[in-house]
Amino acid sequence: MTELSHIFIIQPRKGFRTYGEYRSAFVDVLKLMFAWIEGLPSDKPWAIEVRRHIKKRSNPQNSALWGCAYKFISQETGNAPEDLHQFFCGEFWGWRVEHIIGTKKKKPIRTTTTGEDGKRDVISTEELSEFYESIQRLCAEALDLVVPDPDPDWKTRMKGEEYVEKT
Repeated sequence: MTELSHIFIIQPRKGFRTYGEYRSAFVDVLKLMFAWIEGLPSDKPWAIEVRRHIKKRSNPQNSALWGCAYKFISQETGNAPEDLHQFFCGEFWGWRVEHIIGTKKKKPIRTTTTGEDGKRDVISTEELSEFYESIQRLCAEALDLVVPDPDPDWKTRMKGEEYVEKT
């Protein structure tokens, strides 16, 4: 038998114009959730987990990392994009030393898709943005190289949206 699971996401309040709209959407999600739970087989125990929803990095973000930043840095330095990725991951999350056939080798503690335990663990959209900015900063400081933003107007638009939200 296939294991049953379902994720219900409650959107943050800031996405709604009024509290009434938010409350209505919240109640609708709860109704769907309770209906789904009532449909579970009653001859087995079920665990219900509530946790903060963290959006995984997006495909456009990943494309920007590999197609914009790494491509640009690779063209400027001659380093392979895969080598650059390993290097920047190590600089951002730290390094660990592995012993391979009597030789010490530095590897990043984690990557954008693999956690410290070696299992798949894709970073969030927010963390990938921080990672991209760290690449820009490191290249500017160490190489005097300006890595372009994937979308030059992105930061301006984001600041504009923050301004609109606050007013």
